[in-house]
Formats: sequence, structure tokens, C-alpha cells
Amino acid sequence: MRWLMTVMVVAYLLQALVSNPGLISLPLALYLKETLRLSATGVTWFGVLAFIPWTLKPVWGLICDRVTVYGAQFRTYFALCYGVAAIALWSLTLVSSPTVTLLAVCAIVVSCGIAFSDVLADRLMVLEGRRLQQTTVIQAAQWSAVGVGAAVASWAGGQFAAQRSLVMVSAVTIGLLVLGGSFLWYCLPTTMPPVTAPTLRQIGKAISADFRNPQVRRCLGLIVLLGLCPVPPLWFYLRDTLQLSEPTIGTLGAIAALAGSLGA
Repeated sequence: MRWLMTVMVVAYLLQALVSNPGLISLPLALYLKETLRLSATGVTWFGVLAFIPWTLKPVWGLICDRVTVYGAQFRTYFALCYGVAAIALWSLTLVSSPTVTLLAVCAIVVSCGIAFSDVLADRLMVLEGRRLQQTTVIQAAQWSAVGVGAAVASWAGGQFAAQRSLVMVSAVTIGLLVLGGSFLWYCLPTTMPPVTAPTLRQIGKAISADFRNPQVRRCLGLIVLLGLCPVPPLWFYLRDTLQLSEPTIGTLGAIAALAGSLGA
């Protein structure tokens, strides 16, 4: 149980520090707004593109269920996820003034890696949590770690944004990926109990049965409604109307993230 809780906390801390929201989130948003002069619509579309990999989590789940890489599914997949994200961020350290296109490609690649790692962590939580009958406790630890990580990412992101350097924040994020990925490689067992992966036909039947369940439809509807937040990019209001500094904006984000952690 102890190794599992450690893995969950580290994986979700990394998720929050790298991509959800990520140390680079605030510096990148202000770079797009104030250096590249993107409009509110442009910044919004950039965020939509970067978020697409998170909407594909069912696809990552199918891959994770059905494909084992080099016989060590979790260790190898986590290494691949963090490696891909680190390479994308490394490309930003080579360019002093990255373009919108380069930033968008890097954001999408990083989101792919971290979204896949999120699915991996959830799969491990379900498999081991059911075996230990501790699924709810493990999930609470995950979300608590996300809240703490997001608070650190928001506060530190404000400090990095004041420096106006994407290179610095990218380099720090790469270091976190290397350290966290190495730690997870050490903590995760080399082999896990064999699990029979469902066939595509079985998955289709299960999904069909779920959608016929009124309770499931109500839950899905609630999730969709919670996700609908039609507001313009907050950075524009905070900067142009309230005239807040970068560290202050980061501190506000940290307060909100800590509230989420407390809720978990």
C-alpha cells in the first residue's frame, strides 16, 4: 500500500507541475498575450488545441489496456510519457523567441504525454485499489496531490512569468520530469499481476450497456455541464482591467488550487 500511495502522489504532483495546469501555464499565457499579441480569441483557441489530448483519455485507456511495451507496462509507459513531454519542452529551450506554431505543437505533445500518464495512474489505482479495497482513499490522495502541485505550479509560475523567460521554466520542468520519472521507475514493480485485456467487442458491449443506464447518463450530463465554462481568458481581465502583477496572479491561482486539495 505504501509504495502505491507514493507512486500516486508523485505521478499526480508531476501532472500538476508539468501540464495540469503546469509551471509554464501562466508564463506561456502572458507570452502569447503580451509578446506575440494574440487576441482573447487566439489565446482561447490555443488553449483548446492544447486540451484536445485530455479529451482522448478513453483512447489512451484502450492502448494502455491492450498493449504491453517490453514486458513492463507501467514503468515503460511512464518513462515514454515523461520522455516525450521532456523532449517537447527541450525544443523550447533552443529557441529564444518561439512562434505560435512551435508553442502549439509543444503544448499538444506535452498534453499527450501527461494525459496518457494520468490514465496510467488511474489504471494502477483501479487495479491495485480494488485488490486492497482502498480505491477511494487512493483517489483522494491523487486529487490532494494535484491540488498541492497546482498551487505550487501557480505560485511559481507567477514568479517565472515576471522573468519573461520560457527557457527557464521549460528547463525547470524538464528537471522535474527527469527526477520524478526516475523515482517512479525505481518505485514501480518490474512486473504486475496479469490482467486479461477486454476485446474491442467486449468494450463496445460494455459501453452500450452503460449508456442504457439512466444513472450513467445523468452522471455524464452533469460532467458535461460542469465542464461548460464559457468565459473569456481570465488573463486579459486580470492584467488589463485589474492591472495585477504576475506574482499576484500566480498567488490567486495557488489559493484556488489549495481549496481544491482541501476538498479532496
